[in-house]
Amino acid sequence: MKRYEIDRPLKVLVLPDKFKGSLSAFEIGQTISEAILSQTTQWDVTVIPVADGGDGSLNILLGKAFSAFTVTCQGALGKTDKRRIGVHEHHAFIELAEICGIALLDKEETLDPFRASSYGLGEALSAAIEIGANEITFSLGGSASIDGGFGFLCALGAKGFDSNGKEVTPDLSGLMQLASVDFKKIEDIRGKIKVTVLVDVDSPLTGNSGAAYVYGPQKGLKEDELIGANNALKAWQDLLMKEAPFDSSKIKGLGAAGGIPVALVALFKSEIVSGSKWFMNHLTLKDAIKKADLVITTEGRFDNQSMMGKITGEILKECEHSGKDHLVIAGVVANDEPLNQKVNYLSMSDLSGSLQSSFEEPKKWLTESVREFMGINL
Repeated sequence: MKRYEIDRPLKVLVLPDKFKGSLSAFEIGQTISEAILSQTTQWDVTVIPVADGGDGSLNILLGKAFSAFTVTCQGALGKTDKRRIGVHEHHAFIELAEICGIALLDKEETLDPFRASSYGLGEALSAAIEIGANEITFSLGGSASIDGGFGFLCALGAKGFDSNGKEVTPDLSGLMQLASVDFKKIEDIRGKIKVTVLVDVDSPLTGNSGAAYVYGPQKGLKEDELIGANNALKAWQDLLMKEAPFDSSKIKGLGAAGGIPVALVALFKSEIVSGSKWFMNHLTLKDAIKKADLVITTEGRFDNQSMMGKITGEILKECEHSGKDHLVIAGVVANDEPLNQKVNYLSMSDLSGSLQSSFEEPKKWLTESVREFMGINL
């Protein structure tokens, strides 16, 4: 790994992503900056916290044009509470993880994939529209539901019925009984808002790599329940396509967040984009990288998936394109020789001796990683 002289000027750009369940991007950026500046005053350090559309994305935008606005809506299992969305003029940024995400479930609330719903996301959209928003960006990550966005649409006024004409619940349980849907009450808003959907996966809605089979177990589905959930999502997609035809084979990411994008694409003609690329553009990271001598970024686990749409991979690609030196500091680095040969990295778990140690004292081992990189004896 290249060594830098600490007594010579150097422009360092720190682009930290969160360590999920440990440190926020802001905490990581501050720790790295303090670790550098405690050893040299010659290095000019700029910190820009980053995200890729998952948990913590709203926090990255607050203070950067967007302001927090409080909305009242349901969590994944129906508990009503006050949540936040971001607002800038007529643009609203709605992060699913902040509204009805899996991390918001109380300790006494167990995963319930059949009851979990995206209903609260629809309530958040209604609140945004009420205050004048007509451009909506949804950040979909960290969901607890697998209802294909059915709950979301029900919150906007749609109603679903079973084969006997009885109204069904706005969740996976209801989706599995669904025979018809009345969309009339949401027709008024369908053409009045522009919707962008940020995702961090390319998964299709159904099939072996779809929402049920890949992500269902994380939301509580048992192995023998996966086929039923997959079939319900397939029937839901077919029903939506009758209402608003679209070619699902040409759209990546429909399986993100329990399939919510399929409802947004069908009824709002939403554009699905990579959360990483959206943040690269919105935070003008390409320009920032071009002005730096060295770019430091972080990730909880660095592996081949990091280069497939995640913000870390996008940053490294831009560093290569711009001819800039880089360093990845990760909680753990996968033993992948081709990847490791291309990337300058430091593993906190290797440095600390175990993954548990680095997780329990992340600030300490972040600091020690910086010291190791700067050539300071531990």
